[in-house]
Amino acid sequence: MNRIRIDQAKLLLNEQTRSLADIAQEVGYSDVTTFGRIFKKMEGITPGKYKNA
Repeated sequence: MNRIRIDQAKLLLNEQTRSLADIAQEVGYSDVTTFGRIFKKMEGITPGKYKNA
C-alpha cells in the first residue's frame, strides 16, 4: 500500500504546484511527518528534495 501511495506522490511532486501537506493528504497520509518518514525510507531522499530535484 505504501508503494502505491509513494508512487502517486512522486507524480504529484513532479507537478511542483502543491504543498507537501496537500500531497501527503491526497495520497492517504494524515500528517506530513509520517509521509516524509515513509517517503525517505522508500526513496532514500526527502519529499522536499525530490520535489526540488
